[in-house]
Amino acid sequence: MSNEDDIILKLESILKRLAEDRTHLETLRQQGMAYAREQLTFDSRARVLTDVLLWPPGRGPKPKLEPPERVSSVAFE
Repeated sequence: MSNEDDIILKLESILKRLAEDRTHLETLRQQGMAYAREQLTFDSRARVLTDVLLWPPGRGPKPKLEPPERVSSVAFE
């Protein structure tokens, strides 16, 4: 996407697909809920923050802060 018109067309395409394909929408919903339950809990965020804070003074290994799986690139094609 390089300009506003491209972004609008892509967004329109994504929303149209979601409106027309309820099975796909349900799959994305389930994936989003699973990600939230696994990665966005207070305990999960606290573990990540603890790892980040322990690393600089040498009290822990460098944390692996990998982005979540790219579901969107497959989900919206």
